[in-house]
Amino acid sequence: MTDNFEGWRVTALMRPKYSFGHNLRLPDYVETQKHIDPTRPHGIVFHMGDERETFNKIFEDAIKEYNNGKRKDRQIKDYYQKVLDDERCGKHKNPKANSKRQPFYEFQYYIGRRESHCPDEKAKKVLNIYLTKIFPKRFPNFIITSLAWHNDEYSFNRKGERLESPLHFHAPGIFVAHALTPEELKEEMEYRRKCKEIKKAELEAKGIAWDEEKWKEKDWRKGMIERWGKALERGMSLQTSMSAACNEMGFFTEKGKGTAQQQFEEAVRHDLMDFCEEMGIKINRTKGHKHSHQSKEDYVYEQNNIEWDAELKEKQKVLEAKEIALANQIDDFDYRIEHLEEKEQELEKTKKNLKQQEEQLKNDSDKITEREQQLESDKIKLGLKEKQLDSKQKLQLEKETYLSNKEEYLKKLKTQLDEQDSKQSEREKRIQQGEAPLLKKEMELSDREDSITQRELSLQIDENKIKNREKLADEKLESANKKETHAVETLNQAQKEKSDAVNAQNQMQQLLDENQKQIDIFNLENRSKITEIENWKEASEQIKDSDSWIKTSFEEYNSNRHKPNAIVELYNKVKKGITAVITKVKQAYDKKLDELNERLFGHKRFYSEGRNIVCEYNYGESDFADMLRDTPVDNIQKAIDETKKLGKKTFSEVANTKENKFEFYERYFDKAKTLTRERMLELERRRERAITR
Repeated sequence: MTDNFEGWRVTALMRPKYSFGHNLRLPDYVETQKHIDPTRPHGIVFHMGDERETFNKIFEDAIKEYNNGKRKDRQIKDYYQKVLDDERCGKHKNPKANSKRQPFYEFQYYIGRRESHCPDEKAKKVLNIYLTKIFPKRFPNFIITSLAWHNDEYSFNRKGERLESPLHFHAPGIFVAHALTPEELKEEMEYRRKCKEIKKAELEAKGIAWDEEKWKEKDWRKGMIERWGKALERGMSLQTSMSAACNEMGFFTEKGKGTAQQQFEEAVRHDLMDFCEEMGIKINRTKGHKHSHQSKEDYVYEQNNIEWDAELKEKQKVLEAKEIALANQIDDFDYRIEHLEEKEQELEKTKKNLKQQEEQLKNDSDKITEREQQLESDKIKLGLKEKQLDSKQKLQLEKETYLSNKEEYLKKLKTQLDEQDSKQSEREKRIQQGEAPLLKKEMELSDREDSITQRELSLQIDENKIKNREKLADEKLESANKKETHAVETLNQAQKEKSDAVNAQNQMQQLLDENQKQIDIFNLENRSKITEIENWKEASEQIKDSDSWIKTSFEEYNSNRHKPNAIVELYNKVKKGITAVITKVKQAYDKKLDELNERLFGHKRFYSEGRNIVCEYNYGESDFADMLRDTPVDNIQKAIDETKKLGKKTFSEVANTKENKFEFYERYFDKAKTLTRERMLELERRRERAITR
């Protein structure tokens, strides 16, 4: 190293482009990297895991706190994917800048260049200490999630000489920023309100009009950081945001100073230079070549241009030296011509030759410069053409794949449409061929279905009624038996009427046996239909909905028991009373069953108005249950919104306000449309049958 050594330059380059495969030296990835020498060393200081795992680990507590108490559709399931899907972009003058929100950013650190760099072990030690101990304390809003060092990369200069790249570190990480709590945000909003009132009062005192739009554009972030140390107003307590993280560390985008990111990157570089100098490494702080962040290819091309410029300058110096030598020779010849006239002719010839050679040299030098300029412009054009061709080829491939996928989709769609058309045509033919017999058959089937459903309902109702009647008859017979025993005891007290009472009792027993046989025959023969019990109407008119007939019947029997047919009359009265009670119970149960049936399954009744057949109809609970079960949630929500808009509490209230109460249900519920369609079909069938009759 020479005495005039100015020191090494320090590089701290940050960009949103990173590769864990490159950083961790994964075998499958390294195989494709031609600039990596597998025999040279590399290492990993630490690695927190893959991108998603690391991201969720850092923001786990903040996500749980944010999701606590929130609806499921507003909770954050995957914060890493949420950041990737975020389409928000910052404002950049450079149209090529990728300002989309990124989950990770990466720092690359170098001490020196490929031509001259700091000794490997010293650079490794200094960078390791700085990145693991100094950097996290100085810049806490950038969390390093992985740290790896590489000393196995190389490149070639324009002359084909291999140059070893300096030992460098890759440090990908996450920018984190903090958000205000609800209490802090409330205080902040109150503070801003007071500031607004004070500013308004000041402007009114000066006679200046208040500009609300200008006030809304005011940036409160710097003051908020001073008051709370936090840059974000709402959201999770800990979030990823490069601009907010830079702001919390004191870097703000300002005119003449650059963006917050550039200031942060420059601060890291200067801080690393200070630390290197503290560790005894000489650093070159002079301003170098200013350029934006370049890709590797652009950087290599620029370095080659610098080397070409240096070579051209050397050639120009050689040519200038030759020109000076030629000029000196010309002066020498002129001097000799002045002093040696005898050699004038030779000198003139020599001079002419020299002039020709000089012109030739100048022409050659001009041609060389023109050729070099031409070559340089050709290289630039070739590079641009290659980039354009690459982009065009990519676009062409994308278009071809898109068109091929679209053609396949259209072919599938066409085949499906053809199949549907063929099926539809076949179906129409079948319908045309068998429309008349099908309609007739459909009418017959509908009539059979109606008769079967009515028969099933009547059978079910008959079974329930017969069971209730049998139970009630048993109770009444038991009470009659009790009364009978009391009557027998009374008859036993009267000796004169003992034989009559015994005979009457035997007759009553026979009548009861006959009645029981008739009841059994009735139960067996009349399970499929309902018949009216004898004298129900007459008995019900006699008792007039009162149960005092039992007492009255036995009082009349006691007073007329000496008559020969007194016990028979008592039996007939008891029989009529029981049948009347059964009639009353039947009517009550029938009414209840009809109400329950109408409540569950709705009400549907067809009747004639002149020549026209009308359907009286309303829904039941079963219909409403099917509507809610089979209807999409969006339609139910729309129905609820219309109900709230009209100031009603239930769907039925909204339906009753309409002229056609079914129109509201049919608009949102598919089941209502189906029931209306079935009702109309049945009404149409009944009308056709009425016409044919």
